[in-house]
Amino acid sequence: MKKHTFFNFLILFLLSTFSVAQELDVTVNVSVNQVDIKSDPQIFKALETQVREFFNRTKWTNDDYRDHEKIRATIQINIESEISTSLFQGEIIVKSSRPVYNSNYETPILNHIDKPVSFSFNIGQVIQRSDNVYIDNLSSLLTFYSFMILGYDYDTFSPLGGDIHFQSANDVRNALPNSIKNGPEWTNDMSVSRNKYYMVNDMLDPRVRGFRMFQYKYHREILDNMYLEPDKQRAILASSITDLRSVNEVYPNSMVLYMFGDSKRQELLEIFKVADLNQKRKVYDVMIGINPTLSPVLEPLTR
Repeated sequence: MKKHTFFNFLILFLLSTFSVAQELDVTVNVSVNQVDIKSDPQIFKALETQVREFFNRTKWTNDDYRDHEKIRATIQINIESEISTSLFQGEIIVKSSRPVYNSNYETPILNHIDKPVSFSFNIGQVIQRSDNVYIDNLSSLLTFYSFMILGYDYDTFSPLGGDIHFQSANDVRNALPNSIKNGPEWTNDMSVSRNKYYMVNDMLDPRVRGFRMFQYKYHREILDNMYLEPDKQRAILASSITDLRSVNEVYPNSMVLYMFGDSKRQELLEIFKVADLNQKRKVYDVMIGINPTLSPVLEPLTR
């Protein structure tokens, strides 16, 4: 009887452990790009450890994740200046990906450089999840990006599936003190169109709904089925990508469209390298219409 009781307890324990498995698998690197920084180098090692544990040990949703289902991402923090011994400025590069069904390939989902960012950090400081409350700028910054990674990933698996996470990211900004909320990193000032405010605001804007639906179709309906009929799926993608032109017409220069081009330019080249010229030209015209700076990169699609 005691034996059965023990095994029942063990099963319940394992099930409970599985049910709270974290969603993110984030690789973190902190580098110092200036030789004149005087802070103890150990502070940057501590920062790297704290950021990694913050992302990977926090439970962000009520969904169950197995290890192989975790969302893979990388966070690169480049320290470029030392305002004081515990206050730094630099950039953060956020990338995430998701596996493509029945392949060994991972498709890039998010590729964003946030610059400049500023935050304070001391050895022994614990970074805390900051959904609806402001604790410090670093906690808010990393909580924001956790929800953005989740939102982008969920949008690729179900139509508009990232809504709740994008709203949570927006809540992080709304909880900031006005002095920070109105600063260049988070402001809604239209003269600053490439910051965290526009990154999340665009995803919640009804004018961008077509882009988000395209994100789902691109990943779940096309890429995940590419192994079956690659020529057919390639043709569907060439036709569907014109949806982005419609989004750009109602919301020109949207930040999320620029981000799409940054994350997908190499992938689109690979997908369409064997396509006919009509398909190539269609993709090229849509993408440079969204972001003309992509023209040199996507030039192979013109021949």
